[in-house]
Amino acid sequence: MKFKGILALVCALSLTLALAGCGGAAATQEPDAAPENISETVDAVPETTEDAPALPPVSETMTVAEDIESYLSYMPLSRTDLLDLLVYDGFSEEEATAAVDNAGIDWNAQAVRQAVIQMETLPDTAYDELVDYLESVHFTHEQAVYAADNYAN
Repeated sequence: MKFKGILALVCALSLTLALAGCGGAAATQEPDAAPENISETVDAVPETTEDAPALPPVSETMTVAEDIESYLSYMPLSRTDLLDLLVYDGFSEEEATAAVDNAGIDWNAQAVRQAVIQMETLPDTAYDELVDYLESVHFTHEQAVYAADNYAN
């Protein structure tokens, strides 16, 4: 049952991400390809749902650290969204917060990964719209600006 809940949550997040990016401004140029320095951390976005990878396995016996690793290997997440997923998985807020705060997660890198996905999905997204989008998926303003400044660097 935990897997179905996670699947529903991921579907809801995907829908939110898609709807948040629908207001892209018309740009006449294609953005540069993702740079080599972040290409290793960005998973390819499947072209169709048939190509989408299966959700990472989550079991009742996984530790909070294993859940964190599993989620972040599957998709970029903000701190807020990661905490929400961990609490949804049954970890206490205190346990989830302590684990996330001690995991050494580079939130700027997570924001850049999300920016790359957004720009691959909607390449005409303007800078300000990209920042707004990243904030709408719970990255801080500073993280969103960093990602918008560095997604193609």
